[in-house]
Amino acid sequence: MKKLQCTTWLIAALLALLGVQPSAALVVYRIGGESLPPPAEVEAGAEFRQLNWADLDKDLGGESFGLALTEQITPFFYNEGDNMATTLSGVSGNFQHGAYNGFEDVGDELKLVIDGDPTTFFLETRPREHAHTFRGTAFFFDLGGDFATRLIRFVPQVGSERSVAHVIVAAQTDAGGGVDQIEFVGASALNRSLGEADQKKGIKLQVVAEILENKNPQLDIELDGRPIRYLMIHVMPQNEIWDLAELEVYGGGFQGSASYQSNVLDIGEFANLGWVRWGGRQDEGAQVEIRSRAGGDETPLVYWRNTFRGDEQVPFGEDGKLLTRKTYGRLGPIMRGAITDDTAQWELWSSPYEFADSAGVALRATRSHRYVQFRIAFSSFGQAGGQLGYLEFAVSPRLVTGLVGEIDPWQAAVAEERTFTYAVRPTIEPGDQGFDGLDLRLVGGRIVGVEAVRLSGEPVADFSAVAEEAGVVLGFPRLDVARSGELLEVDVRAEIFRFGAIFEGRVIDSTAPGEIGQLVAAGEANELVDGNQLLVQAMTLDDKVLGAVSLSTEVFTPNGDQINDQVEIAYELLKVTQPVPVEVLVRDLSGRLVRRVYADADGAGRHPHQWDGRDEAGQQVAPGLYICQVEVESGGQRQVQMRPIAVAY
Repeated sequence: MKKLQCTTWLIAALLALLGVQPSAALVVYRIGGESLPPPAEVEAGAEFRQLNWADLDKDLGGESFGLALTEQITPFFYNEGDNMATTLSGVSGNFQHGAYNGFEDVGDELKLVIDGDPTTFFLETRPREHAHTFRGTAFFFDLGGDFATRLIRFVPQVGSERSVAHVIVAAQTDAGGGVDQIEFVGASALNRSLGEADQKKGIKLQVVAEILENKNPQLDIELDGRPIRYLMIHVMPQNEIWDLAELEVYGGGFQGSASYQSNVLDIGEFANLGWVRWGGRQDEGAQVEIRSRAGGDETPLVYWRNTFRGDEQVPFGEDGKLLTRKTYGRLGPIMRGAITDDTAQWELWSSPYEFADSAGVALRATRSHRYVQFRIAFSSFGQAGGQLGYLEFAVSPRLVTGLVGEIDPWQAAVAEERTFTYAVRPTIEPGDQGFDGLDLRLVGGRIVGVEAVRLSGEPVADFSAVAEEAGVVLGFPRLDVARSGELLEVDVRAEIFRFGAIFEGRVIDSTAPGEIGQLVAAGEANELVDGNQLLVQAMTLDDKVLGAVSLSTEVFTPNGDQINDQVEIAYELLKVTQPVPVEVLVRDLSGRLVRRVYADADGAGRHPHQWDGRDEAGQQVAPGLYICQVEVESGGQRQVQMRPIAVAY
């Protein structure tokens, strides 16, 4: 360790003598918070790049829903006294004629009822005339998002004694709820409106309120405060003329669901991803979820074109060029195929960061990337909401062109110390910095100590190892372009504590302490070792009855498009002369049961089973990494094998 510290000091001193100030090469990006001072890292020489929440480009994947975009982002909010009808993002309605033509954008005469001006009004002078309004009048509102809705008010023109006698309110509060038929005498007019909302808008509505025999010019209809986005107010047929100055909708509070997705951010070169931090507010009862993903090309999606050769789809146009969002949009509807995640170049969306970790956590990725994207989801209820003022993340140039590693063994007993060999093979090209250290951590376990370090099979005598709470930091002679492709092996004494424990390593350069270490990606570092992974799976060793366990794919996308919607989990049973109990389970990385895929008895042979990406309650699981576990009971012994499987949407 002293040799490494001396080398670092000498380099720094030499640079100072030459008048050269060493640069940390750290770049800090900030989205939002334009009026805030620069991050503290700028004083230490870091570069700072300011971005804005509102600079969204659909062609770059940027979009927002239900948010006010200023220096901060927060869901739309109404005070209890605000009339939501005057600020609707979309309002449509129509008189229902004998020749029924569905909902249409309202004309000027109907816009008067939501203009906030009580001196302007709509007058219905032919309320029951054939081929005009014998079905009544329906107003359809899209509030732009789901808001707690408590009151609908009919306000007549000033001095009017006219009234609407029979009013029905229907609403949809979630994507799957509602009905499209109501059964009571004279309901056909309403049923036509409900059916039209379903057929033309894909929205099923359910009746939430009904007023009969009203005689008051001003009518207040009270609701229970449930969140509502789509609202239909149907004035049933009547003989009397009626008028309406304002149709008001009140509730108050934050929009229930809102979301933000940043543009795909181009760092400019492949870089090491460091930390992410943010500033904001999350009220009790509300939730702000921040996720990230990173990739190697400019789009995380693959656009497919139908070739009409059976079910064949290809990701390029007839000109042979790769399809983009723009060129895909120019295809005729019949030519457009599926849109899928690019799992080859892009990582999955991360699990949500803990909002309380706003001071900074590691930006989740498994390797160096050039592109980064963030997604923020707000869940609010009433007066409880959230706000995000800014989001910052840091990157620095990668140290080497390529870096793969694997662990051996990749199966071990839980809570038993043993030796693991962490193998790393770098690809170092001219111009790469190289590295002389390794920050190694065991997520879901504990590193007890370092036993040996080898380079190309030869022991490294002058290495250092500094134990830290989360792992160990090693120092060793520098690996530069002259040592590209050589195998670095580290023997560590460690134990795992859960079903899936991950060795997470970053190579570091001691001459650039301000830079971010480069993540080691799982891959074939040592051709003599099976596994090609950094995940250690828990197992119980016994006489081998459970043979090979395999998955049809390492990543599947159960989003209902009939493409890669299921994963096949197959296993072989060996040596058994009669059926033995078998369970096929899916767990998360903490060991919690997500789905029992199969539980029965099987004989010798190969047995495949399908998992559709749903949990025990039949709900789609969140994207992320899971463990497929196969258990066999034989001769009083239990044998287990596990495989990692990734879910993406």
